[in-house]
Amino acid sequence: MKEKTGAESDTRGSGKTKIDLRNPLTDGLGKNSTRMLAVLVEDISDPYFSAVARVMEEKAYEYDCKILFGSTENNLERTDQLIRLYKSRGVDGYVIAPPPGADAIIGKIMSEGYPVVLFDRVLPISNVNAVITDNLSICYKAVKHLIDNGYRNIAFFTLESGQSQMLERLRGYCQAVNENELPQIVKKVMYHDIKENVITEMEGFLKNNPAIDALFFATNHIAYNGLAAIRNLNLKVNEDVALLAFDDVQLFNLFSPPISAIAQPVKQIGLQSMELITQLFSQKDQGIKTTGKVIVIPAKLIIRTSTKSKGAIETAHLSIINQMTSFPVN
Repeated sequence: MKEKTGAESDTRGSGKTKIDLRNPLTDGLGKNSTRMLAVLVEDISDPYFSAVARVMEEKAYEYDCKILFGSTENNLERTDQLIRLYKSRGVDGYVIAPPPGADAIIGKIMSEGYPVVLFDRVLPISNVNAVITDNLSICYKAVKHLIDNGYRNIAFFTLESGQSQMLERLRGYCQAVNENELPQIVKKVMYHDIKENVITEMEGFLKNNPAIDALFFATNHIAYNGLAAIRNLNLKVNEDVALLAFDDVQLFNLFSPPISAIAQPVKQIGLQSMELITQLFSQKDQGIKTTGKVIVIPAKLIIRTSTKSKGAIETAHLSIINQMTSFPVN
């Protein structure tokens, strides 16, 4: 007689086969077994998110925790679908970089008892747990650096977005220029717009504002498009404009001249997020009611040649001119 397996069995008296719909990912996991965690990011291919995800993955291994990764593309419907999918797979908790307006979606899974940690940005949800960068302070510091180096018409390129981290970066910029009685020169672009459209839009903005002497890009993706716009307009870094970008990537150090940038605390964000979610797992197991907390980690301003002081640039130009005019004329 054929032995029945866990995947199928004969329905008594019917001769029909009954399919076992148990989840192979979670079948057999007891209370003390390996945890399964869903990590939802904006775009897993983005250098920042992939770096944070790698840190989380390494730490999860230490905690005997398995991770399922997904990209939301900042889309609410996609976020909701991913959360439902992972819930059906039996995940124990979520670490999420939420899109704007996801309050109800996140609030629902929290009310269902799932441990949740937000990172990179926060939402106005009661008792929320989150790990974020101190966006406002570091952007204020970056703009002050430009001002101290003689730049007076500093343009800030950002996203048309209600995300908390983007709003904080804009506030940091505005606070610095307002304190120094300088003009606010802000250009917002759409997140999902076609790359060529964004570049063209940035070119037009720079043409219409010829007094701009420094560009501050609020994300690395905006910086990539900005570099293309500068190239197309034949603008020279240092000679025509200074450059500064949020989110340091290897490209910025290889660019000529190297680009000043804000480096996010990638490792700390990943580690703190994992430590916080494991604390929530433990508290849930012990029946301890949790209260939310937001961990704010400082970022670092990396100063390179692209934000060289105007005085140093002018001195270098005069030196070149003097050298040229000092040659004897035959």
